Amino acid sequence: MAQQAYRRQLCMEMLATLDCLRDVSASELTRLLDLLVFRVFPAGATIYQQDAQGTFVFFVLEGTVQLRLHTAEGRDVLVGVLGRGDCCGEGPLFGDFFRSASAVAQGPSQLLQAPLAELRPLLGAMPLLNAALRKVYIRRLAETTLAAVPLFSQMLPFERLALVDLLKPVHIARGELVIRQGQTSEALYIIEPASLRSSKMNARSPRSTRAISSVRWHYSAPPHIAQVCAP
Repeated sequence: MAQQAYRRQLCMEMLATLDCLRDVSASELTRLLDLLVFRVFPAGATIYQQDAQGTFVFFVLEGTVQLRLHTAEGRDVLVGVLGRGDCCGEGPLFGDFFRSASAVAQGPSQLLQAPLAELRPLLGAMPLLNAALRKVYIRRLAETTLAAVPLFSQMLPFERLALVDLLKPVHIARGELVIRQGQTSEALYIIEPASLRSSKMNARSPRSTRAISSVRWHYSAPPHIAQVCAP
């Protein structure tokens, strides 16, 4: 009994050293520990596949995990490289029921996994863990969104990371004007997950429109040559 308690205490101390959980209280880590299962993945093993339904969230103890995205244009893009203290697979906790990228063990890797179905109903009573995982999710969503855009998919992961800090999530209501023709440019817009409609006003065609589909970016040099609104 004493040995079991000692091992549990060691596991708690190990969890507290993980960077993604550093702000989570001991009481919440104790509840999380009850859900965790230790896993070992050999080099090259697929931890989860893009577009598959998520069932676990993973915490990296040792090794290196690559997040890779297969784009609509057929490109294989390295989204990022995770090491000790990182986590992945948190998306389904916040609405992304299908994996936005694949996770592959770059070398022999040791991970902890928690079943999403058991963790999800507990998050309401675990605000610090909820906040920590949501923070990872928001950043990961920005990373994968950039990686899916043809322009940014050609960049290295650390270059896209520099852009992530500049992104500001904005909700555009249906029919709301995003860009007004003739006004000076103020921002570059990355469209996810819906679409926008671009309208160009001119003498020959007072309202020619085209769709800008997810995931794409939109920018026009000042002044704007077209209007863009949410359909």
